[in-house]
Amino acid sequence: MTWGLSRAFKINPGNIIILVIFIGTFLLVRKVREYRADEGSKEDGSGRISVILGVIYTVFYLCVAYITVLDGLTNPLFIAAILAVTLAGMFLVFRYTVLFLFGLLSRLSGIKGAKTPERGDGIRIFYVNHIPLLTFLFCLLCYLPYFLYLFPAVMTPDSIVQYEQIIGVSPFSNHHPLVHTLLFGIFYRLGYLITGNPAIAVSFYTAAQLLFMCFTAAFVIATLRKMGVRPIFLSLSALFYAIVPYHAVFAVTIWKDVIFAAVVTIFVCLLIRSEMDTPSVLNMITLVITGTGICLFRSNGWYAFLICLPFLLFRYRRMHRQLLCLAGSLIIAIVIKFPVMHALHVIPPDLTESLSIPLQQIASVIAYKGDIYPEEREELSKVADLSYVPELYEPAFADNIKELVRAGHPEYLEAHKKDFLLLYLKIGARHPMAYFRAYVQQTVGYFFPDEFYPVGDAEGVSGSAYGIRHTPLIGGMKVVKGKEILMKLGDMIPGYSFLFSMGTVFWIFLFTAGRAVVLGNKKQLIFYLPFLALVFTIFLATPVATEFRYVYFLIHALPLYPAIATRKERNE
Repeated sequence: MTWGLSRAFKINPGNIIILVIFIGTFLLVRKVREYRADEGSKEDGSGRISVILGVIYTVFYLCVAYITVLDGLTNPLFIAAILAVTLAGMFLVFRYTVLFLFGLLSRLSGIKGAKTPERGDGIRIFYVNHIPLLTFLFCLLCYLPYFLYLFPAVMTPDSIVQYEQIIGVSPFSNHHPLVHTLLFGIFYRLGYLITGNPAIAVSFYTAAQLLFMCFTAAFVIATLRKMGVRPIFLSLSALFYAIVPYHAVFAVTIWKDVIFAAVVTIFVCLLIRSEMDTPSVLNMITLVITGTGICLFRSNGWYAFLICLPFLLFRYRRMHRQLLCLAGSLIIAIVIKFPVMHALHVIPPDLTESLSIPLQQIASVIAYKGDIYPEEREELSKVADLSYVPELYEPAFADNIKELVRAGHPEYLEAHKKDFLLLYLKIGARHPMAYFRAYVQQTVGYFFPDEFYPVGDAEGVSGSAYGIRHTPLIGGMKVVKGKEILMKLGDMIPGYSFLFSMGTVFWIFLFTAGRAVVLGNKKQLIFYLPFLALVFTIFLATPVATEFRYVYFLIHALPLYPAIATRKERNE
């Protein structure tokens, strides 16, 4: 284990820290064996789950860190030996860490149950009964300064494209989901009707989105309380939504990803609630709306919903209200996506957008001067000018290559999908490592826990056209520096920084799912499925390697994961 860690983190074998690592791994193994011995012959599946998670974490880590591990090695025998030792060592580190956490959590959960409020404990009773409302108000209080400072909204180029469609400069397109554009348009037109000022009109949507995100946080807390979660965890969850700064920044940013994250979170909360009580008419309507929203607020949401649907239908095969809601969501989404959008002549997303990863993989072979046969080069040249590929190729950013294709002949690609699939596979068969490297570089941020990228640092309005500019209502050096410091803390404080790492949150997500299985809560895995299906679609088609907002749905629902894992145990 020590050897594997020293290679993975590139620590000199003579460094004294190696002794610390050795002692730490020794104590880790010893403690795990104590936990396992205390459990006797009881088989709860923790051993099997620890192996599965150990393999997953090792693969995720060494997909990126193998370059560090093999740095300076050229001899094939040495490469094989060092790689084998590192793989084994890292696997044992992750496996024993998982086992340690399983054992530790089991003991912590058995130390002290949730305190039942006594009659005289009025403040505590009031707090527990009203914590959803308090969460809403606390989030509103914490988000308001960001709204005032970033007024009227954070608008990136994507936001401007949608704004142009609202004001009629561009035709409606589903490249950025039409439903979100129309929702933005409703509040914008209302604001413009009242004020006649484009900037203030935009802020009407921003304010509505901010209130909705505060409501979503309160709804999560209310769901956790309904699930019997302890007040201390409810308080920590409320703090997570209120004081972690990117929630506030995203709440005033005009992106589809923000509303989408809230919709997914509410959908899963409603599924959980529907198994605890018979769904009311209001809950059924909300479940239909959020299910439809998953399908329409992001392109990958549609595919994720279709992946989940068979499992959800099987789970709720005897629960007619849930079946009716799922069917209603599917039917409404189909009607809007196809006949309605076709009748409105909405421009659909182009094929190029969904081929980010294959295009990047082929481009990587060309950029690094891999052998491309003349007939293959000729076929590829019918789509784009290959001479620009070495200059434009960015391993973690697909937009350059996508725009190169769009500037060429994307219609040829549309008309010859099967031919290009075969061409893609033929080139990949000769250059598997180039494809592997390109794929890892294109997706690294979503599974690797040590990848740096800025989170929540967007400010202002992209460009200054159409009379909309960043016009802060509060400002000054203290405000600017205060926001800057809050954002930088996520890259400075150990533990707290986990919340700013997409890869780490995904690892936590997988760990809690494994914990659910260990506790005998396999049926609870259905509530993890929507998030897992969405991450899967990101792994298949992400255009950017480190775009936090693409998986904001995963981070936003973080307090739900441990609560879902322990639901059965808590009920008992």
